[in-house]
Amino acid sequence: MAQLRPSLIADWQAAYPEDTEERLIQLAERTTLYERGELYVRDGIAQFENVVVRPQWRGRGLGRRLVVEALHRSAQAGADIWFLIAEATDWPLGWYERLGYRAGSVVHVYQRTPSK
Repeated sequence: MAQLRPSLIADWQAAYPEDTEERLIQLAERTTLYERGELYVRDGIAQFENVVVRPQWRGRGLGRRLVVEALHRSAQAGADIWFLIAEATDWPLGWYERLGYRAGSVVHVYQRTPSK
């Protein structure tokens, strides 16, 4: 939560400019996050990634609501193309398909680790 607090405060400052920073900081300190995700929008293209719901809160539709909210916000920001990246062998693939996403291009990631 500590890493997310500055972003949360910045979002609230933009949405509620009449509130003081001190008040928003106090609110952020009392906030418990149950889910999170990252939304990027640029030039009409939106990417949504890193959807996480705390294990004890899964199965309640929080992740679905988070994705739907991201789709609405990105559309309001002018996006008309949406994509995300998921591993073909990981369980979220079927979940994303149920949300309307369809498999697209296959990407291979190569990583070189330093030798000892």
